[in-house]
Amino acid sequence: MSTDSHAIIKAFADLAANYEAVVDAELRRFWGWSYERFVEWLLDLVRLHEGSLRQDSLVLDIATGTALIPRKLVSGPEPVGQVVGVDITPGMLYAARQMIAPFNSRITLVCGSAMALPLVDGVFDVAICALGTHHMEARTLISEMHRMLAPKGVLAIADVAAHSAWKWPGIGTILRLFAFLYFLPSRNIARARAEAAAVARVHTVDEWRALLSECGFTEIRVAQPLGQRPWSPMPFAITARRGTTEAREATDANSE
Repeated sequence: MSTDSHAIIKAFADLAANYEAVVDAELRRFWGWSYERFVEWLLDLVRLHEGSLRQDSLVLDIATGTALIPRKLVSGPEPVGQVVGVDITPGMLYAARQMIAPFNSRITLVCGSAMALPLVDGVFDVAICALGTHHMEARTLISEMHRMLAPKGVLAIADVAAHSAWKWPGIGTILRLFAFLYFLPSRNIARARAEAAAVARVHTVDEWRALLSECGFTEIRVAQPLGQRPWSPMPFAITARRGTTEAREATDANSE
């Protein structure tokens, strides 16, 4: 396990018991949204891809935390068949197990890294990662999600997107310092360090589009809510459909 992985586990282990309340407060502060509203918005976008969330769908939720997304998926008005939630932090999964008790037969929790998912290839109808991508290497994450999805399966990612100005020389250093100082007093030093390190992994929407296309995804759709506070990091969601094997091979050949 990498040094980054150990740092993330340490950062989020202490948050497990209050994770949903902490995330809810942070989203309300930055975006004026509740955590539940954010998740419902993302799932509504997934449903726009025809046939993605059905009663017999198998869904993968990466960086599942306390399994709010799996709970929403199996208990909503149009519940899906089965959800597998993966998280690298054992403490998070311990807290999640207490919350999924009513749905144990339809939600499976797995401890593992999104950088090397310990699951069978090509079986999931939908693969989701919400609020976790800034702690991961994006190309590896997308490649793993592609590997997990069945042909024509749907990928969904939602997180914070970088402004183009964040790529200017010196801006990254300022943002890392700001993130560290912001999270330090209200959380713990491990979380402050993890969020500061994550600044370098926040990508623009155009960068996400390019990565998805290069990794063999089609029908790429981006959503960015209007009316957000201009000073806050931008929320975004991006959905896409896994291309066929032939399309992926053509993409790989064109990149050589």
